[in-house]
Amino acid sequence: MAQTLSEGQRLLAKRCTECKNGLMVSVTENCPELNCTLKEQILPDNRCCNVCKGYDFCAEGLICGENSECKNRNSRAECECKSGFASIHGDSTYCEGRRLCTI
Repeated sequence: MAQTLSEGQRLLAKRCTECKNGLMVSVTENCPELNCTLKEQILPDNRCCNVCKGYDFCAEGLICGENSECKNRNSRAECECKSGFASIHGDSTYCEGRRLCTI
């Protein structure tokens, strides 16, 4: 079954490849030595190299809006709205205060 990748998306299948200008090209990347067992390693989304479970993806600098904060997930970081705020664009990068009614 064919898989369609967007510009910049990577795929690890025997060797790491990336979509560039509509073509799949090989990616040469030196993976760091990890301080965990193979069983404790995960392959993050859109990456060619494994990391240890518990890796701090937020430390890589994901930028969230003032009413959201970075949260580490299993294989990536994502923004999450702070308590009392709701997503504006559906991805929780930008959040606004909820309008509540009292009855």
